[in-house]
Amino acid sequence: MKKLYALIGYLLLMQNSIPVRGQDLNLPKKDGAIEIKMIFHDKLKNENHKLTKKISNKANRPFQYLYLDTLGNLIEKVRYGQYHNTDLRLLGSVTTYKYEDSKIIESIEYNIEYDRKYITEYFYDEKNQLIQEVIKYENDSIFMQSNYIYDSIGNRIKSCSDNTCYVFTYDDEGRRLSVQQFWNDNLRWEYLYTYTNRLRIGNFKTYYNDGKDYTKQEIISYLYGNIIQSREFYTSDGAGLSKMEKYCYNTSGLIKKVKYYVKYDYSDENFNKKYELERYINIKTKRKCKLTKQLKKQINKIILNEID
Repeated sequence: MKKLYALIGYLLLMQNSIPVRGQDLNLPKKDGAIEIKMIFHDKLKNENHKLTKKISNKANRPFQYLYLDTLGNLIEKVRYGQYHNTDLRLLGSVTTYKYEDSKIIESIEYNIEYDRKYITEYFYDEKNQLIQEVIKYENDSIFMQSNYIYDSIGNRIKSCSDNTCYVFTYDDEGRRLSVQQFWNDNLRWEYLYTYTNRLRIGNFKTYYNDGKDYTKQEIISYLYGNIIQSREFYTSDGAGLSKMEKYCYNTSGLIKKVKYYVKYDYSDENFNKKYELERYINIKTKRKCKLTKQLKKQINKIILNEID
């Protein structure tokens, strides 16, 4: 198998990173009615650590391809670049997804760098709610297991994995009001949310009791409904750093670009107190099927999950 992976890596180098599909790893050939290509660029810094107009990845090599079927189910994901070598001409991993009755029941990740295969199995209750995910190594030993609990109307209220649990609360409209993280039953941190007009404001607080201030705030702005326009993060721990993400949509309503901005609030004259573009991701979607309102929503949801 290692020889096969090495051959794939060599072919990618020779072919200037042509997308590798599942059949290259002897996987089942997929529908691929929808193809999403994601390309990132970082703004380069000068010797004074200031952002310049120069960008990375001038060859426009993608770091990820997503393949969806006509229902908007993610059926295959191909990533480029590896943990110890970020060269985007190198294949990093391939993940395939299997569905039954419109529910995902299994995913298999082939990690090229470490020559490993991870198998995730998904289990549901009688209401078709996901109640457990089990990630296994190829030898069937368990790597990680997550369990989920829901309230009477289907909101996920608890998620646990090993010694860590997350507890969620909601208002009468189904909007999230809080997220709390517990480790060994001890509260570690929480996010509390309020809503006004088209904004969701989240305030983060920790209970580490180490004397440090980790307070931060997240503000999400919506164009309408659940369509995100921007997301900002403010810190008050003395780091003097704020970040903002902006989402751009094409005429079909699909996310086509995400811009990442940074703002340094240091007194050092080398840093600008205005938001500056730090990196961006171009997202190109090809399709062989009609885009319904629900399908657009599903595509955007998958994109957001992958870049979050």
